[in-house]
Parts: sequence; structure tokens; C-alpha cells
Amino acid sequence: MPSLLPVQFLHPQPYIMAEEVKSTTSNALGEFDRWRQCAFRIFVGTPSLEHLQEISAKNKQEWFELKSRLTDRAANANTVGALVVGATAAFLTTSPPTHFAEWGGALTYFFLGAAGGFALLAVLSGFGLLVFLNAMGPEDLERAKDNRFKFAILIMLLTMPLTLLLVAAACTVVAWDVAVWAGGTFWIKVLATCGSLLFFFIVFVIIAAHY
Repeated sequence: MPSLLPVQFLHPQPYIMAEEVKSTTSNALGEFDRWRQCAFRIFVGTPSLEHLQEISAKNKQEWFELKSRLTDRAANANTVGALVVGATAAFLTTSPPTHFAEWGGALTYFFLGAAGGFALLAVLSGFGLLVFLNAMGPEDLERAKDNRFKFAILIMLLTMPLTLLLVAAACTVVAWDVAVWAGGTFWIKVLATCGSLLFFFIVFVIIAAHY
């Protein structure tokens, strides 16, 4: 006589394992979606590309305001990036300005050079983003939604200026710490370390606030 019990009671172990795998996969996808929304809020100002497309199609006033904010952000990134390039170039080509930090070390020069390079890339990508934003319309978002390659390129263009500028800032902070810790003034080492920790803490707070 065939059993009337459900299959999960006849073979409980495989059923439980399948449910655990399903739950783990669902949790992983949920975390990925939260990180994706967090990145969109920080770099674009909307939780998703679909929301950005909806704004462009239905609310022209909000669409123009969002484009204006993105344009201002790209312009600010270009300004800051240009200042970082100038400052790092001055450090790399002139005599050390202070006696309490060893600015002539190879590692310090490496991170200062990296900071200048990333800042220059931030300026270049910011200029490209400004050109794109001036001509961007709803049809561009529609094409990006239907084409994975264009979607990836669009996301990269929207996120590159700020990302590269953050990397340049991190390289500058590390170069400062390396130079100070190679020097001989203890209280300057303490202040530099506290300042570096504060920098990375602020970055963490910004990310956590949007997560």
C-alpha cells in the first residue's frame, strides 16, 4: 500500500538540505541586492537603474534636478581631482617641506604618485561623465537596460570619478602615514594615525548609512 505521507517526511534529510540551500541562496541574493542599492544611492542618487529610468520617463522636473546634481558632483570631482594632481606633483618635484616626515622614501613616493595618477584618472572620467550627462536622455537608459554591455559601461562611467577620487585620497593618507612614521617625531605619528583612522571611519559611516 503506498504511503500517504508527504515526501519530506519519508526522506527528511534531502528535503532539509534543499531547503537550507534555497535559504542560503536567497540570503546571498538579498545581500547582493542591498549592496547594489547602496552603491547606486552613493554614486547615482537612486536605488537602481530602473528607478532612474522611471524618473526620466515620468517626472521631467525630478529628472532635470537629478541630472543637475550628477553634473555638479562630476564637476566637483574634477575640481578636487585637479587640486590633488597639482599638490602631488609639487610634492614629487620639490624638496621635502617638513623635517618631521621622511618624504623622500620610495614607498612614500609610490603612494604619492599613485594618488596623483588616480586623481588624474578621476578628472578624465569626470570630464567624460560631464559630456555624457549633458546629452543623456531616457532613450540611453532604455538601451542600457536592454543591453548588458551598455549597462556595465554606464554604471562604470557613473561610478568612476568618485571611486577614483576616493582611491586617490586613500593613497594620499597612506603616503602621509608612511612619511610620518619614517620620521622621528612621536606625537606627529600619533596625530597622523588618528587622522587616518578618522578618514576610514568616515568612509565606513557613509557606506553604512546607505546600506
